[in-house]
Amino acid sequence: MFLWHIVQAVVTGVGTFSVYVLSRKMNCHYALSVVFSFIILCGEQCAIIWSLGPQEGWGLMFVAVSYICVINYHNNASTKNLILLSICSILLAGIKESFLVIVPTEILFLAYLQICSEQNSSSKHSIFYFLKKS
Repeated sequence: MFLWHIVQAVVTGVGTFSVYVLSRKMNCHYALSVVFSFIILCGEQCAIIWSLGPQEGWGLMFVAVSYICVINYHNNASTKNLILLSICSILLAGIKESFLVIVPTEILFLAYLQICSEQNSSSKHSIFYFLKKS
């Protein structure tokens, strides 16, 4: 039983590190990425990670890794990146039903990245433009 707690701590640590890598891939400053990772790990929502069972730590890890795969696929649209994204999404959806809701947001995030990276795109296409208008 003690070994299982060590495995869960390692999975949560890998998930936290994956959140750090995700924020760095989104061009955040390294200090901001560290703070973001610790907020994910030590914020009020961490009670969910520790109390609802082992699926939450695995879910945190696969959410971060799947979003890293989305960014990698956006930067280099190769078959390998698409397969990694698909595997992470399937594993994420299979861990717990509540994580199934996150899978469509990966597609929306990829669409957002595509819109923002178009060379002829103006700021009116950005989601932040619409948020400022409302």
